[in-house]
Amino acid sequence: YNLELRWDGLRSLGDALDMLKAQVDRTPAPQWVRVVGGFTAAQFNEKRLPTLQELNDIAPDTPVFLLHLYDRALLNRAALRACGYNKDTPDPPGGQIVRDSLGNPT
Repeated sequence: YNLELRWDGLRSLGDALDMLKAQVDRTPAPQWVRVVGGFTAAQFNEKRLPTLQELNDIAPDTPVFLLHLYDRALLNRAALRACGYNKDTPDPPGGQIVRDSLGNPT
């Protein structure tokens, strides 16, 4: 449990990202940082989820997994690398890997 974060009840996305950065800074490689729980964009004053760029900037080498509303996950670039996801990775059954205009997983 010491590698997991919960964003339930946080009102500021900035606070959530600061919390994520602090956890990334103290997480030893090759461990993942996981944000679990029932957080939603609507709870944040900013009314949005973190961008992929924000996650990549905070954790360029640490895999980050954000479980959003228990039905989808956001992964940063380091997590995609750790999973071995690339342009040729098929979508999982019942799921979707969001891709950029060149077909690379985002």
